[in-house]
Amino acid sequence: MDPEGEVAVEHAEVSVGMRTRADRRARREADRRLAAKGLAMLEAFEEKEHPVDHSPVSTIRPDRRVAQDWWLKFIQAGAVTVAGLLWAYLAGGHPDAALYGIIAAAILLPAAYLALRLALTTEELTIPAGGGLVHRNWMGRTRTVGREAIARVVLEPVNVSTITPRPPRWYLFLVDGDGRCRLRVLMSIFDANDVRRFVGGIGAPVEDRSEVVRPLRMRREMPGSFLWYSAHPWVGALVVMPLAIALVILLAVVFPSHHG
Repeated sequence: MDPEGEVAVEHAEVSVGMRTRADRRARREADRRLAAKGLAMLEAFEEKEHPVDHSPVSTIRPDRRVAQDWWLKFIQAGAVTVAGLLWAYLAGGHPDAALYGIIAAAILLPAAYLALRLALTTEELTIPAGGGLVHRNWMGRTRTVGREAIARVVLEPVNVSTITPRPPRWYLFLVDGDGRCRLRVLMSIFDANDVRRFVGGIGAPVEDRSEVVRPLRMRREMPGSFLWYSAHPWVGALVVMPLAIALVILLAVVFPSHHG
């Protein structure tokens, strides 16, 4: 083949390769559009079959379904703890330590259950006349942020887990004109649809974010959103773990010497 023919063949191969890559990109783009269209159709079908109320609300309280799920998990954890302590007491070894643990569990578990119940029944968010937000926490303490102090409302999932992986928690942040957080509220205990119906009435622009972030990033973006300890959980763990180990060693040394 003459040189001109070889060049022509090479140009043809390159053109075919370019068309092939362009075709692949076009097919991927078509697939994405088709998937988006299918998702939109599915959402429209779900909306038709199970209509969602989008009317605004001025007061929201924790979702009963979330409360029931938390109570069930609490009861399960408490039952496992008490069963383990009873087994340690009946099996011997260090019966006094197990007995003290049972006594502590008998006091702490009901107290924790009461606190959890209060958190899921007393918590309330209200929008007063003129906008803004009134938050009543599980202890009945009320905090009010006026509309004039709120520049924007941010809904953000935050990963607050340290050692054990946990689902991110959904928070509401009220941010002022200087970028500081004036109020942070855990929204995971509320119904998501109720929250979105609620925040529009606060009277400030709403940013409904989906990216999961860490407390440190939120602290940098919105000073006052999280405490220093929450933004640096490993530092606190390095302090708490040696204390826990020292307590275990102390119990192991004191109780045998007591019986001896």
